[in-house]
Amino acid sequence: MFDRIKEIREKIFITQQQMANALNVRKQAISDYERGINTIPTKALIILINDYNININWLLSGKGNMLLSDTEKVSTAQQIQELNDRIKELEIENKVLKELIKK
Repeated sequence: MFDRIKEIREKIFITQQQMANALNVRKQAISDYERGINTIPTKALIILINDYNININWLLSGKGNMLLSDTEKVSTAQQIQELNDRIKELEIENKVLKELIKK
C-alpha cells in the first residue's frame, strides 16, 4: 500500500508537507508511509478516502480505479447517511430500553 500513498500524492499534485497538513501528521510521517517504514494509521486512511475521493479497495489492494466515480461517490454517501440514520434509531431504542429496565 505504501507505493499507492505516494501515487495519490503525485496524482493530486500535493507535496508531502501538504499531505501531512491534511492528515495532521509530520512531513516525516508521510515520507515513512511512502517508503513503507511505518503503516499509515486508520484515521489518516479515512481522511484520504473522504477528502481525496480515494477508492478504498484500490488503496488497500491496488484493484480497481484510484478515484471513485461520481456514481460510486453518491452510493457511498447514501450508505454513510443510511448508517448514520440507523445509528440514531438504535440510540433511541437503546434509550427507551434503558428507561424500561429502570421501571
